[in-house]
Amino acid sequence: MKYVNKTFPTDEVNELEIYYHCFPDVEIHYRPFIMHNPIKNQKLYKFFKEEGERCFENRIELPNGIGSISVLTLSVNLVHQMVHISHHWYMEGIGLRLRQLMDYYFLLLNTNDCKIIFMA
Repeated sequence: MKYVNKTFPTDEVNELEIYYHCFPDVEIHYRPFIMHNPIKNQKLYKFFKEEGERCFENRIELPNGIGSISVLTLSVNLVHQMVHISHHWYMEGIGLRLRQLMDYYFLLLNTNDCKIIFMA
């Protein structure tokens, strides 16, 4: 958050994210997600904590040899996308958020691992 406020100061901060106005529609999530059910939220954060280090170790090379970056592991990406979709479905209505369904669809298309993680 310090970096965001140093480079592009903003007061658009909520319990999950800070808006970073360096590009259109960039949200920096400093928490992966918050469930409104405390028991499910605790399970979700336990999962994210267990997987966190693997995400930092999961690196991909950027094009043109400019370096590498850390990316979410497949399991974290799948869980995060699903809880994000659920949030929009139950709290806001899916409406114009169909892009989350398309994101999940393309994520599943690129999934070779058949392991399913149950969070409930």
